Amino acid sequence: MNKMRIHAIVLAAGLSTRFGDDKLAKLYKGQTVLNYLLNKLKELPFEEVYVVTNEKTYKLIDERLRFNILINKDAQQGISTSIRLGLQLSSECEAYCFIVADQLALKKETIADMLNIYKDNQTGILCASHRGELGNPVIFSNCYKEELMQLKGDVGGKKVLKKHLADVTLFEVSDKNELIDIDTKLDWNRLLKEEKSWNN
Repeated sequence: MNKMRIHAIVLAAGLSTRFGDDKLAKLYKGQTVLNYLLNKLKELPFEEVYVVTNEKTYKLIDERLRFNILINKDAQQGISTSIRLGLQLSSECEAYCFIVADQLALKKETIADMLNIYKDNQTGILCASHRGELGNPVIFSNCYKEELMQLKGDVGGKKVLKKHLADVTLFEVSDKNELIDIDTKLDWNRLLKEEKSWNN
């Protein structure tokens, strides 16, 4: 069971409309936001990593990272187009782990634990959560591939998850900040302020 093939699909094609400029290009701990996440993934046991990005953001990716780069030319039509592209171009596997690129507090260890639990569990969907609040990453069995492919517009995989709650296992994270993604400059400034307080 531990030889199960799980592919990571990183959703990094958003246009940062609410943020005001490209949030994935912001510098965080000496790296761009995007590379900060990707450098965590290189140490994890994914068989393949697919980074779905847009025609501008792909230039940010560290060339030393040997990941599959997929450029979503339809990114303005919503996150479903990135999900669909990642699934279409992924090679055969047993499950897909969807990760958003702007969860700065997400720990590498959290993703690793989720992979181990998924491989040892018979659940079809494993979703990171905190006190009942659903978040990302989410791992889907490939039996949900076709249903995920049918998503339209700016609708993500949670729509499929909520239709199959009996097949969902929640992975509880102890720190709610791990599930926070950076949508606005207010989110960004709040994160930096919190981190400053942690370090004092």
